[in-house]
Amino acid sequence: MDIIKASRRMAIGAVLLFSSQAAAGPALSQEWIDTAVTENLVRWFFTSTVNQEYTKYKVLHTGKAMNFMALAVYEDPAVQTTDGTPVINRLLEQIRFMVAGGNEPLCRGTIAGWADNSAAQTLALARHTPVVWDALTADEKTRCDWLMKSLTVAGNYCQNFDATVHRDLFQAYNWRKEWNPNHQEGYVGVMIAAWFYFGGTDAVNAMLAGFDYDQWTTALDSMGLTNITGCWAATGKARMENGGLDDGSGTIVSVRTPFTYKNVWGAGEQVEYQPFPVFKVLADRMYKHMCSDTVKGDSYTLNGNTPWAGRFGMGFEFIAGDASGVRSDARYVYDGWCNSILTTATMIALNGFGSGDAHNDVATRMVVGSEDLIYKLAAGYQGRSKGQETYADSSKVAGLGYFYVQDIWLNVIKPYFAATTTAFDTTWTFIRPDSGFADLNSDFVARTYNFATSPRSSQSWYPGEVGGGTMTVTFGQDTAINALLIDFINDETYDFTVSLQTGAGWVDVIHESGFAASAGRPALFFFDEIEGVTAIRLTTTEKWLFVSEFLGIYYEPPLAVGAMGHRRPNRPVRSVVAAGSPRLYDAAGRAIPLNMLARVPRQHATTILPSSGATAAAGVYFSQSKKIMNPQKK
Repeated sequence: MDIIKASRRMAIGAVLLFSSQAAAGPALSQEWIDTAVTENLVRWFFTSTVNQEYTKYKVLHTGKAMNFMALAVYEDPAVQTTDGTPVINRLLEQIRFMVAGGNEPLCRGTIAGWADNSAAQTLALARHTPVVWDALTADEKTRCDWLMKSLTVAGNYCQNFDATVHRDLFQAYNWRKEWNPNHQEGYVGVMIAAWFYFGGTDAVNAMLAGFDYDQWTTALDSMGLTNITGCWAATGKARMENGGLDDGSGTIVSVRTPFTYKNVWGAGEQVEYQPFPVFKVLADRMYKHMCSDTVKGDSYTLNGNTPWAGRFGMGFEFIAGDASGVRSDARYVYDGWCNSILTTATMIALNGFGSGDAHNDVATRMVVGSEDLIYKLAAGYQGRSKGQETYADSSKVAGLGYFYVQDIWLNVIKPYFAATTTAFDTTWTFIRPDSGFADLNSDFVARTYNFATSPRSSQSWYPGEVGGGTMTVTFGQDTAINALLIDFINDETYDFTVSLQTGAGWVDVIHESGFAASAGRPALFFFDEIEGVTAIRLTTTEKWLFVSEFLGIYYEPPLAVGAMGHRRPNRPVRSVVAAGSPRLYDAAGRAIPLNMLARVPRQHATTILPSSGATAAAGVYFSQSKKIMNPQKK
């Protein structure tokens, strides 16, 4: 196939906004349908080394081709190749080969979700495609059931709310639940697929409750599914049934434990086991950042500039960290994104995505993050990971199923979002530092990347985060500021000072001692307007907090007295508004409640206007929002 030609198509498609015309239905590209049926049969390699498990037989590629066919047949059971070959025939060959015995995933959990999620999503779609399911024999259906049960056990082992495992089920791979999205999207996606396959929360948890190591391994061995039993033998009966410590001193809970998910990147809250709430936690992390072409100078887009700069939703691992410092790597973004897309496609196909403000928010950020990644892979991206320079483009990920995933995004998910959700194309032009992101001083960098002493050891880096030290950010243009949104890592008290630099020097605008904070609920601070601001400085002691994307709000004319009840310098808006009704309104005249305001921008991208008949915001900080997707509800 012509990689260059495909890359050019991506570059053109990346700049297109959504049209208002609803798609008649998903229509995967004939080119990739024709290609998918020619791929090798899927096969996982039995080994304790996880990288060899999914690279030996290139299942990171063939698994996505299988999943692509499953989606194509689900949408059109009669779909054929150009030469008239029914796609279902090759799909059935793939499924039968996968469950024949000795070819199946090891079901080890953790990072093996890179490959295993494609198997889980395929089975979920096949189970709900009558022409596929009815074509399987009773024995083949039983094998599919046992593989899906085993994948679900592995997902519960590593992603259950109470689990803090440090090793996979082979007790070989070092891992943490809070690590970057490429580690999490796969096996959390497996748990979402299991929900659809078995018929909901109660059915999955009932299946888990019936786990019996001896009975299960005997049944699996009798079917030749020895990749699974060989892997699980390393953890063994006692730890899988009763819990304990893994070989890395992590905490195993019994795999019989009912599954709920933990928002390890938020306040640690327990998330109900329903597809969208679980997926939203992943999306909040996966599509987190404001788009930029440059990260700290040495990671940048080649051969062009992303048309999505300044919009929220860029892939997390464009601005992340690892054991060697900064990570900004398009390949690692892809490793998380590909499974996010496969899981989303199943949710859409099986009517599990839903609708509402939270769904619109996820759709908005997925649009930005997906289109931005596609653009950067078409243009080429110079990055950094594990202390080394990296390079990625579409040719580097073509052998990892990239063009199948891209086609699902362009022809299934993107049209679905356009037809069923309302999203905003919001450019936040306030924080546009010269370097593309934060210009961090050495004090901040030393504390952030010294994982031996950092209070957020093994957590990922965020621009704008500081823990016991000073952080300075410079801006690309003079700015007038009268408000800042500050987020907090924990529910505790904080001491901090925020200063703004003008031509006359530094001015302290916020100084708090013993401020009582709520994790995950940013506080909006107003102060007398400062013009000609060129930099911002945040100083704190010991505890972690960050200015949320350094948002500011500037009204022209200024907010009228009483527009928010009253204004007190250096006090968060929430303490003013909490006792009464909301006094901020969006561009459509709808009141924005306090809890919605506290989530800006990650939860609700909109133009905020003052009440009392004041005019629209003049600037840039919550900039004017344009709809890029017009809802056409069915």
